[in-house]
Amino acid sequence: MRRFSNTLIAFLAIALMFFSLIGNIYVVDLTERNMKATGVPIGEVSVLVIGCGDGTCSGDETCSSCSADCGACPSVSAEPSAPSAGGGPRQRPLIRNFIIEPELLKVSIKQGQTLTRVVTIANTGDTRLDFSVDLKNLADFILISEESFSLERGESKVLTLDFSAHIDEIPDVYSGLIEFSANGISKNLRVILEVESRKALFDVFLKIPEEYKQVKKGNMVLGDITILNMGDLMPVDVFVYYALKDFEGKILHNEQETLAISERLGYSKYLVVPQDAVEGTYIYYVKVDYGNSSAISSDTFEVVSEVEKPKAWITFKIYWLWLLILLLILLNLWFWSRRKKKQDASKFSLRNYVHRKLRKGHSYRTIKKKFSKKNKRKRNVR
Repeated sequence: MRRFSNTLIAFLAIALMFFSLIGNIYVVDLTERNMKATGVPIGEVSVLVIGCGDGTCSGDETCSSCSADCGACPSVSAEPSAPSAGGGPRQRPLIRNFIIEPELLKVSIKQGQTLTRVVTIANTGDTRLDFSVDLKNLADFILISEESFSLERGESKVLTLDFSAHIDEIPDVYSGLIEFSANGISKNLRVILEVESRKALFDVFLKIPEEYKQVKKGNMVLGDITILNMGDLMPVDVFVYYALKDFEGKILHNEQETLAISERLGYSKYLVVPQDAVEGTYIYYVKVDYGNSSAISSDTFEVVSEVEKPKAWITFKIYWLWLLILLLILLNLWFWSRRKKKQDASKFSLRNYVHRKLRKGHSYRTIKKKFSKKNKRKRNVR
């Protein structure tokens, strides 16, 4: 029973730590007449629930999806009326917006190969959008299913992109932007195209660790690289080229070296981000050349003004604090348990002593005095 109580107290301490860390919990009351967020805070950090019914028409909310915040939709054929002398409600301007899914497209093909990928365009605004597509510097590699189309409010469209590389195309990493324009709005789909040799003797893999996905100007970005020798000649010297580039094809920094490869080689390579780099997304890529054979791999990272600390680092000190509190609670339970055992043992010893003396005819008061003197002598000896 005592063990169960100690375990229950420890469990309650862990539960208290968890609920204190997750912050306030809010309960959303959704009704037809009044939609509002209400809640009772549990910890110190508040979690705000934002959505339809918060009193502000924002984000993807429209008059059709959230009339509670944005009001009733105006008639399409109605002309905007002049404001009344008393100052009547004004009509909300139409929202023009769309999304591209995915936002980044990475394709790896060999010389003479063709691959097909799909992109979804969705109209998230309140009005019809007329689109035009510009392939920028990727027109030699991509054939798009439609270069102009229209989407009504709430509609979406799936476009097919056929990637192809000529048999004599130079193996390399080709990057670019596909620009989608509609009614004065422009958004870009970022594309990375890796063209490898048709008969590759090597394969290479590049991965940027998560802690280097965001770097500052002037700092270094790390790439974990693995090169595999798929040929019969071992060892062999290969030429390795490293580069940082943007999606318009501009090289920010590059290095090169010669390495000896047997079957497999794994290593890490740092490259410096220039001080004049503009904030945005960039490409780190590696190219392995041997004779007429090339292998290529790439990954993306962001140049930022301030690196966001991982959530684990933000709460690192808090977790240690709660761990210390939990340890103190457990130590207190342990000392309390030992003290309880000693008290129980003392009571048991007194009970036996009293029973023995009573059987011999001693009075209870005399027995109690003798037992007290006996315990004092034991404590003095200790």
